[in-house]
Amino acid sequence: MSGGKQTPRDKMIGMMYLVLTALLALQVSNSVLEKFLLINDAFEETNKGNRAENANKVESIQKAVADAGNRSKDQEVFDKAKKVREATSEIFTYVQDYKELLISESGGRDENNIIVGKKDIDTAPRIFVKELKGDELRDKLNGYSASLKAITGDDNFNDIAKDAKDIAVFANDPNQNEKGFADLNFGHNTPMLGALASLSQFQNDIITEEAKALEILASLVGAEDLKFDQIVPMVKPVSNIVAAGTKYEAQMFIAASASGMKPEM
Repeated sequence: MSGGKQTPRDKMIGMMYLVLTALLALQVSNSVLEKFLLINDAFEETNKGNRAENANKVESIQKAVADAGNRSKDQEVFDKAKKVREATSEIFTYVQDYKELLISESGGRDENNIIVGKKDIDTAPRIFVKELKGDELRDKLNGYSASLKAITGDDNFNDIAKDAKDIAVFANDPNQNEKGFADLNFGHNTPMLGALASLSQFQNDIITEEAKALEILASLVGAEDLKFDQIVPMVKPVSNIVAAGTKYEAQMFIAASASGMKPEM
């Protein structure tokens, strides 16, 4: 799972996903994994809301740029925000297409829109391991993280697609820590529902990383402006020594400083 700010709901779903991944590694019965359809539905619901929030962040950046007079430096920030949205939309749709392919190849949906192949354990390994689509997915996901680094100029973006050795829950497990990304998430006997939830988790990670990128860019709008955000009352005495019985004189004034400025003196 990626870093970044997450709501309590996102964190809860993420913990449930880790449990799912552990169960997949243990190859428990399909009757247990079928219950994790709820996790996939929860991911899809929260992803929808978070995508809307990220769209609002881009609009906020655009408004901030306009309010500041559409200066070229700020306009460049907005252009970068649009690039982030375009990259996110592309990779999100790419993963969504795999979800639809997974459902279709395992039997599709019935007349009530219910997934038919809930207990299918052959389709995910075939598509993502045997046909090497898992490797392509890994490269696309991690390429997205790299693109966010390039756009924002910030190196604090981690790979979304990780091997078992790079995930804490598996790192010290000798039975799992040698598995690569594709085998870990879509390997032998992986139920279709498990793979579906994994793909939704990756979409969640994508949205989280997008939010982090947009926050970084939003902080750059008007970054060169001198903004005073700390105000302190000051007293400057006329003299450091006052004789007994004489008046004490001093200037009283308000001092303001900008916490974001790092002047050299």
